[in-house]
Order: sequence, then structure tokens, then C-alpha cells
Amino acid sequence: MKPPYEITSSILKLITSISEKIGEVNANLLNKPFPKLRKQNRIKTIHSSLRIEGNTLKEEQLTALLENKRVIGPKKDVVEVLNAIKIYENLDIYKPSNEKSFLKAHKPIGFYTNQYKGKIAYAPLGGVFSDYQNKGLSHSIIHFPLIDALNNNYKVLKTQISGNNVPVFNIYSSVFGFEITENYIVLKKFV
Repeated sequence: MKPPYEITSSILKLITSISEKIGEVNANLLNKPFPKLRKQNRIKTIHSSLRIEGNTLKEEQLTALLENKRVIGPKKDVVEVLNAIKIYENLDIYKPSNEKSFLKAHKPIGFYTNQYKGKIAYAPLGGVFSDYQNKGLSHSIIHFPLIDALNNNYKVLKTQISGNNVPVFNIYSSVFGFEITENYIVLKKFV
């Protein structure tokens, strides 16, 4: 039985093109790396990139930071790793040839202060800038005063947070092990 159409060279080219595209889609589906492999590759990429710049942290320390764990090391190196992790997590939104995109990648995410009085280190002020809030970055800001206090041989770090800031309270208490030692009530009235 003869088909109701004539097979021409243009039809064969289209069939070939469609077959190639189906092959590409199938290949992409088959070659998805496993999550563990992707994580290991990201760790090795960040580590080697920062090592070239003189970062002294080991892969194990980088892995711990990636898992929001504490590490002991030079403050500058820890900050550099945490910043690199955030950049790599958002790599798909940056355009390397665009100046605004480059500046966005190097924008600060927050701030903190440390003070030292006697045998106690104080972190009285810290925060995440509004563009970066609710993105899981507060862990990074909290890491810095802890590492700074440890690097300066302090055994006690005190901080103050607003009583209604439940997310930050939970991070300080459950993730970093802070305990409530004093409780204050602050009143305000708009007039």
C-alpha cells in the first residue's frame, strides 16, 4: 500500500531534524548527574577557585559551611567561602558580561558588629539587608560574630534579639545553641 503523500528530500530533512532533537532530549534525561555528585562537584569547584586566591579552608570545612555547620578558621576565609556558596547557588541569574549583574554578585548581604568587654564577646547588632531576607542567609550573618569570638579566644558570646523575632530566635537557640539568660520588654508608642 502506497502512502497518501510523496516522500521528498524536505520531508526527510524534517524527519532527521526531529529525530536529532528527540535524541538530544533523551540524552539530557539520561545524563542527569546524581544530587550527591553535583554537591561534590560544587564543593570541589568552590574549593579550587578559592584556593587559587589563597583561601586556607579545607574541603571538609567548606562542606561543613555548606551544611550550615560551624567551622574554625580565618574569618576572611570563612566569609569568602560563604559568599562563594551564595554566588554558586544563584549562578544561573548572573550574566558575566553585564556590569550590573557583576556588581549584584558582589553586593553585601548584611552586617554585624562585635564588641569585647572583659571575658565576654558581644554581638549587639546584626542583620540581613531587605533584598536578601527570607532566603536562608541569616545563618551566614550569625556565623561571623561566632567565628570572630572564637578566633579571639572568647568562650562566651552574648547577643540581643527582639522578642517577636521568632525566626532569628530559633536560629540562635536551635542551630547555634544560644540560651536565654535575660528577658527584656521594650515598649513603644507612636504619637
